[in-house]
Amino acid sequence: SRKTRLETLRFKMQVRGGKSVKEFTTDYSMRIYTAKQVKSLFAKVPALELIDVFDFYYDLEDPLLLDNQLGDAVFLLRKQ
Repeated sequence: SRKTRLETLRFKMQVRGGKSVKEFTTDYSMRIYTAKQVKSLFAKVPALELIDVFDFYYDLEDPLLLDNQLGDAVFLLRKQ
């Protein structure tokens, strides 16, 4: 169900400057999908075609496979 795919992702950053150390924590509530779920979702929208998959480095020379190894993904879609 939609509710079971919600996860809290926590990012922590520690910044050191001289003798001071500052810590920052941010929580993001995100909906998590498996590769199979994403493919199923896109199949329900025939007006869109999945062209490529990238991570947040956006390396256009190195598109990725849509599999469960991705930690994050950016989808390049084309309207049919």
